[in-house]
Amino acid sequence: MDTKEVTKTFTYTGKPEEYTVPRDGYYYIEMGGGAGYNGGTSNYDSNGAKTSGYVYLKAGEKLYFYVGGHGEKPNTNCRTSGYEFNGGGIALPAKTGVCGASGGGATDVRLVGGSWDDTKSLISRIMVAGAGGGPAGGQYTNGDGGGLSGVTPLFVTYQSNIGVRGTQRVGGTAPTKDSCAQSTGTVGSFGKGGYGGASSASNADTGGGSGGGAGYYGGSGASGLCNGTWPGGGGSSYISGFAGSNSVKNNTTVTHTNDTLHYSGKYFIGGSMESGVTSGNGYAKISYVDVKPKKRNTCLLYTSPSPR
Repeated sequence: MDTKEVTKTFTYTGKPEEYTVPRDGYYYIEMGGGAGYNGGTSNYDSNGAKTSGYVYLKAGEKLYFYVGGHGEKPNTNCRTSGYEFNGGGIALPAKTGVCGASGGGATDVRLVGGSWDDTKSLISRIMVAGAGGGPAGGQYTNGDGGGLSGVTPLFVTYQSNIGVRGTQRVGGTAPTKDSCAQSTGTVGSFGKGGYGGASSASNADTGGGSGGGAGYYGGSGASGLCNGTWPGGGGSSYISGFAGSNSVKNNTTVTHTNDTLHYSGKYFIGGSMESGVTSGNGYAKISYVDVKPKKRNTCLLYTSPSPR
């Protein structure tokens, strides 16, 4: 059998990609979320998460892949509304026109197509790789896309002013507004990173609060400040059937079940989540694997000691 017929890789295009399952069997899906971006220098970028697992699919079923791109570096995509494709939080501009970095877009696979921010489409996600929040670099650690929770950036002096990670139930909380900022960052939400706040109109020369990374839940954006840039929080990941994932109840509302299993009944075997792996744009790939994979134990499963 020609594996080219059943292996497909998706790269960032800024639009959803439809995939029709060619035959019954188990498929391996792997994806990476978009990174926060500050010019491509690794010390100043955040990274997206990587997720993977095996799922049983039937011939003729349709899946929809949404691949997030990296966020934009400070002062290059300043605007007052909207998001990066697939949920990266933007950075609000000061009156002088400068802004922080935007968050990366998440990468996910869905059972329902449509615009990336359509609620029914978002609810149908069965795997999500979280994206990195907009970075700052320098003395800060940045908000990588994470596993069950995204990564909260770290800088003790201004910890209350920078972005916060998304989790399995909520987006990152809004930070405290800096005393000389125009605005603080906004909360992350289901599928979306929060906005980065605007810096002071009178003092800002560069940057501002960076936007949150998208994910199952997005990270929050950072507060604006007097001058410079603060990092946004990272988005969380999700895999149906993965220990610790918190699935939605049905296909109409964002109500959680406290169960790992997606309402569709589709679930992954051998699921894996890795924080801070993907640099640059996100990606996704799906491959037919023929035989049922072995289910892996996780650290959340108890194993009895061997008899002596």
